[in-house]
Amino acid sequence: MTRPGIEEAPLDDVLQRVVEQMAQAGAARMVDGTPEQAREKILATAATCAPGPAAVRVRQADASGGTPVRIYRPEIPGRGTIVHFHGGGWVTGDLDYSDAYCRHLAARTGRAVVSVGYRLAPEHPFPAALDDAAAALRWVAGGASGLDADVVLSGDSAGGNLAAVCAASGAPGLRVLGQVLVYPVVDGDLTRDSYRTRSTLFLGEEEMRWFWGHYCPEEPLRSGPRAAPLRAVGPGSVPPPAVLAVGGHDPLRDEGLAYADALSAAGTPAEVLAFPSLPHGFLQFTAVSPAAAAAQDRIVAAAARLCAEVFGPVPAHDLVIRGGTVIDGGGDAPFTADVAVDGVVVTAVGAVAGAGHREIDASGLLVTPGFVDIHTHYDGQVTWDPLLIPSALHGVTTVVMGNCGVGFAPVRAADRDWLIGLMEGVEDIPGSVLAEGIAWDWETFPEYLDAIDTPHAIDFAAQVPHGAVRTYVMGARGSDHTSRPTEDETLRMRAIIAEAVRAGALGWSTSRTAMHKTVAGEPTPSLTAPRSELVALAAGLRDAGGGVTDLISDFMDQPEEMELVRAIVEESGRPASVSITQADRVPGKWRDLLDGLAAVSGQTGLPVTGQVAPRAVGVLLGWELSWHPFTANPVHREIADLPVAERLARLRDPDVRARMLATDPDDSNAFQHRLATDFEHTYLLGTPPNYEPGPEDSVVAHAARAGVTAAEFAYDAMLGGGLLYFPMLNYSEGSLDAVGEMLEREGTVPALGDGGAHCGAICDASFTTTMLTHWGRDRTRGRRFPVEWLVKRHTTDTAAAVGLGDRGLLRPGYRADINVIDFDALQADHPEVRYDLPTGGRRLMQTATGYRATIVAGEVVLRDGEHTGALPGGLVRGARPAPAG
Repeated sequence: MTRPGIEEAPLDDVLQRVVEQMAQAGAARMVDGTPEQAREKILATAATCAPGPAAVRVRQADASGGTPVRIYRPEIPGRGTIVHFHGGGWVTGDLDYSDAYCRHLAARTGRAVVSVGYRLAPEHPFPAALDDAAAALRWVAGGASGLDADVVLSGDSAGGNLAAVCAASGAPGLRVLGQVLVYPVVDGDLTRDSYRTRSTLFLGEEEMRWFWGHYCPEEPLRSGPRAAPLRAVGPGSVPPPAVLAVGGHDPLRDEGLAYADALSAAGTPAEVLAFPSLPHGFLQFTAVSPAAAAAQDRIVAAAARLCAEVFGPVPAHDLVIRGGTVIDGGGDAPFTADVAVDGVVVTAVGAVAGAGHREIDASGLLVTPGFVDIHTHYDGQVTWDPLLIPSALHGVTTVVMGNCGVGFAPVRAADRDWLIGLMEGVEDIPGSVLAEGIAWDWETFPEYLDAIDTPHAIDFAAQVPHGAVRTYVMGARGSDHTSRPTEDETLRMRAIIAEAVRAGALGWSTSRTAMHKTVAGEPTPSLTAPRSELVALAAGLRDAGGGVTDLISDFMDQPEEMELVRAIVEESGRPASVSITQADRVPGKWRDLLDGLAAVSGQTGLPVTGQVAPRAVGVLLGWELSWHPFTANPVHREIADLPVAERLARLRDPDVRARMLATDPDDSNAFQHRLATDFEHTYLLGTPPNYEPGPEDSVVAHAARAGVTAAEFAYDAMLGGGLLYFPMLNYSEGSLDAVGEMLEREGTVPALGDGGAHCGAICDASFTTTMLTHWGRDRTRGRRFPVEWLVKRHTTDTAAAVGLGDRGLLRPGYRADINVIDFDALQADHPEVRYDLPTGGRRLMQTATGYRATIVAGEVVLRDGEHTGALPGGLVRGARPAPAG
């Protein structure tokens, strides 16, 4: 036993003044009041107790039998669990009473701490508190909340009594390896000398008789081993090693020392920490007494030593990624380093000496921030898919939805089907899938956020869709393009935007493109919204003091539309972004549009960003997809509604093939007719996919080499499982030179991936992978870009565009969203058709090769494309500031 001499010392000066003030004020003694009054008195000590470390993660739970517990998880976790029982004489005290001390224990020892809120006397006399303590230990032994069943028991005062009793008795499946007892009650004998000579206003003999009387009214039971753990120590019962703290001005001093002596005699190591100037309960005075604060430091340091002895050393970090080539998202040159993660943030980048609780060997691999995709349309899928794939498969760790003015809140029950039809028409998401998959547990936008605020593999954030807002406020008139909102309706829409942003929306979105139609062919509601309405919605951002505007428009080449963008930005006082693509009919106009946005930004002093795609925006064509060269063929229409397997079997019939190839397509739909005839600009996608095909890759060229017609080649290629690629935007010159110029322009960010949309025609969630592979490694038809610059564009820059300043960089304090990438092996795989949506709905799925690990909030969520089961992601409510410093 480590046993110092117990020197004599006067009561700590600060606490002596507290005693004098209590005496002068005529403070009522606890024994003169009721238990309820005693509890109120104990609550008052909160002001004199310094708070514990805020960095410790804290969670409430219920143990076996409903016993409340509070779990403290340190930033640097280690093996083992500390189970703590608060003091208060079995009559007072609660989880808050020991909160600061438990925080210190967790932070200093590096172990999870479980604080137990047992039932109090006299309402629940002996052995209720002990029964609750045992129930909590059984709960820990069962592995609840991932807790280790190797434990050290801890307690102060009456909690020390419970800890010592449980240390002697244990629990099935639990290994009690140590005990940390602070001024514990270990015996019912109140005749020891310290009761006569060490009683103070903090605690005296009368108070102890009062506590014992309420807790264990039957005096004979107080000397039994379940109430007096000192008497349980002997040859047949040897408790585990202990740290035992006693105060020099505490009536419990002598029994605490006697317990230490008994442990020593039984061969159990016991470290005694004596604080001669301190009274009972000094842990509650750490905010006013430096001596009490120093004593707490010594106790938790001793507890850390004990834990290190019985549990082993604490890993320095939750996770260490070793020896990777770090591309930190800031645009700087790659460098070799370790990356350390604690909790949900990066804590070190460089030479990390300490071990990690988990380690990833990244030798020869890239280590980058997770990608941020700000245009995804996961508004429906987020309600049923916790993984949010395919985006998560391509290194994306944060997605933003609610784009293009379409979404599902706010909504009245009568308008749900209409919003489904709008999303189906605009974004090619099957209405049956949405109807089956969405639970509709909301009406308002804040209620929508609450409904989707559930664990996911990656993070997601939402914008308020103008189409839904307009329909919610105006009803059927919202989709009537001859109708205008009243002044009152305009104000209501403005208020909805403000309410949504205050609840956590990143902003709002609107669409002014005739391409966006409902499934019935009606234009999107916001297409003809008047300027006054759009400016009023923008004012909602000003009212909320945050948020961004997301706009897509057909009219950007008109001066009035650019002036409207300026008015929206000016009225909101907030940033905006506009979707920009290259159209074949005006292939150079996109430059003028970006120049116009830059001018608006200069005029307003706010960022006005162009969202641009990192490759052509094109549809994929196949027999199982929404479009193919024979969609308009009358022969195909005869079998178009057959089940997939039967339809494919018919397509293999030589007679069907011959009839279809011999039949001209219907020319009533210009787009479908173009698909049937423009084989010069339709390409075989290939494996791996070629997203910058040349003339030699066209269907015409392949057909010529095969000696067949273009239609024959297309028919057979699709029947063999191949996909055709028809670039619609960003490919006017037959190359991606214009895209490269867009990406390089100041004031743009890569976006428009639409991961949750266009299920049967487009598969662009792989934009992030294309950014790295095509532009950073594989491109042969023009210049490439430095990989570090490409990473910055899809991390720091995209995050900044929507106000997420807490992510996108691998630097201390930033969110630990990380990719570990085998760059040499990285590629987007060939898309495939899956029937895995609700109701067996169809979608294109594109996986990737080369993402060795994707980490979200410090947890590995994907390894080599396979989900680990972890769901650390969730709803991001509102903008996030960059870490301080």
